[in-house]
Amino acid sequence: MIWIWTAVLAAALVLEAITQELVSIWFVPGALAALILAFFDASLYLQIPTAIVLSLICLIFLRRMTMKVLKKETMPTNKDSLIGKQVVLITSCHKNEPGTVKLNGVIWNAVSNDEITAGSEVEILEISGNKLKVRKVD
Repeated sequence: MIWIWTAVLAAALVLEAITQELVSIWFVPGALAALILAFFDASLYLQIPTAIVLSLICLIFLRRMTMKVLKKETMPTNKDSLIGKQVVLITSCHKNEPGTVKLNGVIWNAVSNDEITAGSEVEILEISGNKLKVRKVD
């Protein structure tokens, strides 16, 4: 069993090195514990449950903590800088028909839940594809 646990340990390490998704690394402690038990000639009925339980504990609890620590910060994009800007509606915006706005020299489709007439000042709430979701500024 020493060779089997060594193979499981190596496979988990290699798979984690290839994917880097923090999934297979949690099987390393379980395989290592079972390998240590195998060195001391422990029963197979002790090795397998130890490997499974320790791996699952690590996967469930440590992965969540590790992902919080390693959480990637999202980088703001040019798109994010447009949110909150106020622009003038060029053509009217109806519930089922988008209007248009000119922003930084580019004509955008603008959609709203309300009917807004041309010439009204609107605020950009979000961007979805080539459409700006807007609301009328009071």
